[in-house]
Amino acid sequence: MAQRLPRLVDTPLPEIEDRDLLSLITEMENVTTVHPEDTYLLFGYLSQCLYPAGAGSRYEIEGGRIIPGGLLSRKISKLRDSLIYRVCDEIAQTHGLSAEAVENLSLRVFFNKYLPNFEKKAKKHRYDPRDWRG
Repeated sequence: MAQRLPRLVDTPLPEIEDRDLLSLITEMENVTTVHPEDTYLLFGYLSQCLYPAGAGSRYEIEGGRIIPGGLLSRKISKLRDSLIYRVCDEIAQTHGLSAEAVENLSLRVFFNKYLPNFEKKAKKHRYDPRDWRG
């Protein structure tokens, strides 16, 4: 039986040596001002970039803030030879998709759309028969 590769998104930031992934982390830091702490896993860092103040305060990566020609402006299809493509595939799989299904999106749009949404949702109140006033 073939051994499965560990998920790249579960890699601690200090262990990342790939040039493209390090460039992505630097670019995300410049765009979002979230400093990559040593305790973060890659997935946690990317999520933290969209939620710098915690759940309920999502930060959208805006097109005007990204570096022209940088990684965030590239289409995922152009990153096939990079480990970033594998990261996108792992994130897409959490939505039941593959990287091929989202490769026409830019990396910025992909992160805005497919990184987890931690927005606070209004609680639905169940009907309680004791509340009925007949």
